Amino acid sequence: MKQNELALKEYKLQKEIEQLRHLIFIQKREELKEKLSKAEEELKSIQTELKALRKQNSNCGLILKTKIDNSSDTVTRSRGRTKGNIEIEVFIGMEYIPTAIYHLFEAESNPLVIYLIKAIDMDKKIKITSHIQGYSAKAINTIEIKANTAETIYQLPTLFPHIINSITEITKATLHIIIEEVGGELIQEDSYTVSLLSRNSAIRLFYNPKENELVDISEYLGVFVTPNQRDIISFLRTVADFHPSKQINSYSGEVKTEEEIEMEEAQVTKQIEAIFNAIKSIDVIYTNSVIDFNPHKNLYGQRVRLPREVLKERQANCLDGTFLYASLLEACSLNPAIVIIEGHAFIAWETYFESNKWRFLETTVTSSHNFYEACQIGEMTAKEYMEKGDLQLLPINYLRANGIMPME
Repeated sequence: MKQNELALKEYKLQKEIEQLRHLIFIQKREELKEKLSKAEEELKSIQTELKALRKQNSNCGLILKTKIDNSSDTVTRSRGRTKGNIEIEVFIGMEYIPTAIYHLFEAESNPLVIYLIKAIDMDKKIKITSHIQGYSAKAINTIEIKANTAETIYQLPTLFPHIINSITEITKATLHIIIEEVGGELIQEDSYTVSLLSRNSAIRLFYNPKENELVDISEYLGVFVTPNQRDIISFLRTVADFHPSKQINSYSGEVKTEEEIEMEEAQVTKQIEAIFNAIKSIDVIYTNSVIDFNPHKNLYGQRVRLPREVLKERQANCLDGTFLYASLLEACSLNPAIVIIEGHAFIAWETYFESNKWRFLETTVTSSHNFYEACQIGEMTAKEYMEKGDLQLLPINYLRANGIMPME
């Protein structure tokens, strides 16, 4: 009961903090910073207490178990049929499946299902199958286990893209598991409920039930940066119209002298200004979008519009705008970065080729400020959070090198 009460308080605080951050970052209500700080401290305290309560459960993420009772040579089991010379524990790796990035996961690092199987007194050959009914292909492993040894198997059934793309709300689904002895009897068969997150749900923190911990997966936000999408490529024509030379040149290449660096930075800044003015010309306004939050599993994220949807709907939250800018910069062969601070996101770009020097722009003021004011706001915010050590910079070229590709 106490855990449920704390989870409800956590949920309410998350909503309050989100609203306060909106007022501070977007409406510049600086007087609310103290109230935000107190709310954040209270949230940390509640989350610490919740984590301690959850750790009292030694079977975090355990969904199936067979156990041999050595005193009576009988087998107790949670479900299904089993044989007395095999011990099995099955853990769930994710109850809430982030469909936008799931296809980028690897089975051993981010499994959906984990099996711990031990053969007692004799060798065994085991076949393991799992799938999400109606949403995935079957993941199948056949393994040989030596007597009195244990094996750990990780499975990550592949989702069907044509079905996943249609998911717009949290959707319940059934995970089906079959464990059988090759040439023998069925050992265990059962099902478990999982939830598929909306295709446009962007989450930074991912709850691992087995380890009972939150994992930072902010780098996967790179999937929402879509430079090759047709509407983005088409919009580059509008961008070019706002450039003095009526063209986009990307970086010039390697620069060495101070004069060359200064000229290159100015040339790149003109391209960013053209992107800013092109977006401003279609009157993209800031709107605070729906928050995805499950109070029971510490899952916190934000619904986003894909860049092509921002161009069509002409409205964006901070993540939407950041993804649009990043997509256009990458489409111009520039190197953007997603900038993350607590409760907010904005854009940065590398000032010249492989400089590792960055400039910043606050995307949410595109409709209300000019380019230089937006840059000034972005620079001030970046400096403030860098000094506190609370700024996360995610260069898109780094994300691409690590396999985080556009979702479309």
